[in-house]
Amino acid sequence: DSTTHFELVKTSNVGLGVVPNDFKRFANEAVRPLGELVALFEQVHGTNPELSWLFNTMLDAVDRLAYPASFRDLARTWACVQRFSLYTRAWFDWNLNFLQTYRLPLNETSFVPLPYENWMGGITTSSTFASRLAKHNISVWLMRPAAYFSGDEVLEKAVNFTVPVTC
Repeated sequence: DSTTHFELVKTSNVGLGVVPNDFKRFANEAVRPLGELVALFEQVHGTNPELSWLFNTMLDAVDRLAYPASFRDLARTWACVQRFSLYTRAWFDWNLNFLQTYRLPLNETSFVPLPYENWMGGITTSSTFASRLAKHNISVWLMRPAAYFSGDEVLEKAVNFTVPVTC
């Protein structure tokens, strides 16, 4: 059956679906450059528990895209892939470029491409994390009902949640 999850969502609120194979290939290609950088790091410095956890969490989320799930769960899983990709990039940026605790045999340590422009950015319910991500020019979705915002927070735009039709 060639029905994708996104088609099932239109007709049923209880149906399970999967992401199309071409999207799974896209997800694997999106994380491949980070995998190469992690492999190079481990070849030079051995395993770092924090880096290993960040990267493996991202890979686990990519693998979970292959399992049937509700649209909401698939969207959250893809957000997890994006989030841990950004965390892994930030780990490298912090440890290689800022603290300079590690060195790699590269002319340019930030050769990992920037996230795709159509990625949704970080998703959080914490205004502290939202502020930190926004400070570093990372798109962030602060998920809270309007009633929970204090008068001290500055919102650029409030949006209603809509179910995406495509990836």
